[in-house]
Amino acid sequence: MSQEELDHAFDLPYTRLPHPKYKGKRIPAYDMIKFSINLHRGCFGGCAFCTISAHQGKFIVSRSKKSILNEVKEVIQLPDFKGYLSDLGGPSANMYQMKGKDESICKKCKRPSCIHPKVCPNLNSDHRPLLDIYKAVDALPGIKKSFIGSGVRYDLLLHQSKDAAINRSTNEYTRELIVNHVSGRLKVAPEHTSDRVLSIMRKPSFDLFETFKKNIRPYQPGRESTSTAHTVLYLFTPRLQRRRYGGTGCHHQTTGLSSGASTGLYPYSDDRSHRSMVYRIPSIYIRTCIQRQNSTGKTGSTTILLLV
Repeated sequence: MSQEELDHAFDLPYTRLPHPKYKGKRIPAYDMIKFSINLHRGCFGGCAFCTISAHQGKFIVSRSKKSILNEVKEVIQLPDFKGYLSDLGGPSANMYQMKGKDESICKKCKRPSCIHPKVCPNLNSDHRPLLDIYKAVDALPGIKKSFIGSGVRYDLLLHQSKDAAINRSTNEYTRELIVNHVSGRLKVAPEHTSDRVLSIMRKPSFDLFETFKKNIRPYQPGRESTSTAHTVLYLFTPRLQRRRYGGTGCHHQTTGLSSGASTGLYPYSDDRSHRSMVYRIPSIYIRTCIQRQNSTGKTGSTTILLLV
């Protein structure tokens, strides 16, 4: 699919309303995407558990700036729009207009992922086109705030290119994202904490998440930003390893971190794993967290989305 074809598909006169069969009923999933804008199709992440590259393609097809701004203007005219876009994203939030520097090499490439185990040197990871979209959208009359609700590939944000200008754009994008486009919590997807499992998943080491967390700390609340930019982690919990413990509807599962290992997820200095586990209450995707207990019995938690 070309950019012109994608623009044509998005420029059709959609009603932006649920199917009439719902007869005015509230649809939570619709509420979530009602004021969101899709910037591109495809994903070159190549995660072993994901089918996006199968049904949207490995190569990114991005909408034009004009098409995106036209859709934003349509959303602004909706009667219940209050000025806040819930998402400017896609399958991954920060792959807009990224592609191979030499696309003839890409056509011959058999790798399922352009960024695992390392970012391909032929990949153009410039974030400037995406920054331009953010600024153009925010400049429109009627837009108070645009948020990024899609998951962010932090391995792309930590990649060091040979092009200094691209590295500057990546740093600028990270700051812009955290300071101006996070609604409550930033969504990232480490998927697991075990490097062995992550390698099979074609995901980066968990150490990379630790590095990313340190890098965004200067931009978090109480410093430059007025938002509450914390992180929500997406983690997989294999059903075959899940064990049921006492208590109605409660499940615990080991995370892959060894006893005594530091998680880095909590602010107190004595964060050590006395018993590594994931805890989930029955309401799937709600109030999900990693529970960690140190040697003194002190427990902390961080919000995650648990995919089972």
